[in-house]
Amino acid sequence: LEYHDAVRAEWAPVRMAQGATDTTVRSKLIRDDGPSLPLDFRVRIVDGKWRIYDLAVENISLVSNFKAQFAQEIKANGLEALIKKLEAAQNA
Repeated sequence: LEYHDAVRAEWAPVRMAQGATDTTVRSKLIRDDGPSLPLDFRVRIVDGKWRIYDLAVENISLVSNFKAQFAQEIKANGLEALIKKLEAAQNA
């Protein structure tokens, strides 16, 4: 929030096939004091509206990152432990 006036978004034209139900909206955050930061929104139509389902910052997907973290937790401690951990974080 401190730097809200030092950053602006630049949006690339959306390219998708006619009738597509998902696409990637590409953008860049242009910073006054540093290099630009690629930011992609992966969107799909849900109940007739476009909804964001993933965000990739510098080509690193948040969904893929969480999947990898969840897989590690499940492997180490089991699914029930992951569920309890997520519930505890939600209630914190």
